Amino acid sequence: MAAPHREIAVISDQLLADLVKEQAPQSIKEYGDDSDASYTDIKSLRIDFKSILRIANLESFSNLTKLQLDNNLIEKIENLSSLVKLTWLDLSYNNIENIEGLDALVHLSDLSLNHNKISTIGGLDSLKKLDVLSIGDNELEDLVGVATYLRTFKSLRSVSLSGNPLSKEENYTDCLVAYIPNLRYLDWTRISDESRTHAALTLTSDIERLTLLENEASAKQQKIDDLHMTRDMYANAGVPDMTGSDLWEYIYTHDPQIELLFVIPGIADSFASFKECVITQTQTVGAKGLTVAETREREHTDIKEAIAEAIKEVSMMCHQESSALLAKKDDAMIEAHEGGAAGSFRLEQLLDEVDILKARFMDRELDLQGRIEEVCGTFERSLSELGQGMLEITGESFTMIRKSEETFYNDVTRLAIGFLEGYAKGVNEDNVEVSDELHMLLRDKETVSNVVTNMHDKIVLQLDTKEESISDLMKTEAARLVKGLADDEFRRNRNRIKEIATFSKHIKEDIDAAMDDM
Repeated sequence: MAAPHREIAVISDQLLADLVKEQAPQSIKEYGDDSDASYTDIKSLRIDFKSILRIANLESFSNLTKLQLDNNLIEKIENLSSLVKLTWLDLSYNNIENIEGLDALVHLSDLSLNHNKISTIGGLDSLKKLDVLSIGDNELEDLVGVATYLRTFKSLRSVSLSGNPLSKEENYTDCLVAYIPNLRYLDWTRISDESRTHAALTLTSDIERLTLLENEASAKQQKIDDLHMTRDMYANAGVPDMTGSDLWEYIYTHDPQIELLFVIPGIADSFASFKECVITQTQTVGAKGLTVAETREREHTDIKEAIAEAIKEVSMMCHQESSALLAKKDDAMIEAHEGGAAGSFRLEQLLDEVDILKARFMDRELDLQGRIEEVCGTFERSLSELGQGMLEITGESFTMIRKSEETFYNDVTRLAIGFLEGYAKGVNEDNVEVSDELHMLLRDKETVSNVVTNMHDKIVLQLDTKEESISDLMKTEAARLVKGLADDEFRRNRNRIKEIATFSKHIKEDIDAAMDDM
């Protein structure tokens, strides 16, 4: 009997509104004009048995943690990237063929993909918190491939794969238990200690081999991570590409035509000498850059601490004096309230004292501002000296690189054209093996000269660009730090002046009010 026809539906606004009204907690079920409730309040949503063909229109459910889309007609996992808080997702009983579109769901811990058309495992790499994976009754055949892939998920505790072709393999249980050591449940059955022991013994050699490969891959990845970390450190210090062979790789792009000439005696040696010079000077500039960055950061920290200490010192003095004035004001107001003439006289005196104290605070603030400006000026001059020293070292190193490049350029030109002249006359004293490609390159002096000059021009341009960028980065970083201090001081000074004025105004208002009441 043919399966009953299912009319295709879409996730429309009306469908969502109906589902929300039906499923929302009682406290937010009513969406009237006087309600602030919205789709962002929904934590769980069930859209099952609706004949949905395509996932869509869910962007507003940004706080959703549980989503049920099972028993539909969905063919592709898509449009879920806005649901970043999802921890539970059910896509069972659909027509999905590929696992995709889940990269943004980094908090997902429970995923159901049962009864689909999935034949290849993958697309789960970003799900580091995945704890339960149900992917039974699909078309997965590669048992070892699936086990190897799932082995990388350290949080995975439960896997269901029954109903896939691979579940019929004789070593199905042993393979999964041995390959995924953190697994606790397989096909909803707890893995016994006996099963774990049997699996380990049965597949010992496989696991040892796999562990060896994983360790090698881990060591390789660690080297890559260390390299990236080192490069970031130099870039943050204002000397990008000034480590290892990075500058060399920046200025010299693999040039097949130039490297054809390496068989000519002397050219390869000159090339190696030029490369060695670049790497040596790269280390010099890089080391200086790190030292300058460290010194700059240390001085910046010291300056900020010195400024903070000066501000604290002035603040304490002002606090003591303002507290004393407030106490005198309170005493005078009490005395004036009791009808004493002395209290009234003291209030009048206090008005003068407020003006005197305000002027003193302003003078003190002006003095503090001057001290801070002087400290910032000293810091700016220090940065200028550091930058100048850095630029001198950079200039010297790049000059040496340029001289070495000029030597290489002249060597290549002289040796290549010299060989060409002899080769054209049938002379090949060093028995150089001339390939067809080299033969075409040596057809005339102009061709050789153009190739060599083109290489020379590219290298010189890259060197100029890199040296200029280092200079710009040094100046930009120094300007950023100085401006940061100046901006902080400007805001502090404006706020402090406002505080002084407000303090004076409020005390005078209190005194005037007390005098009016007498």
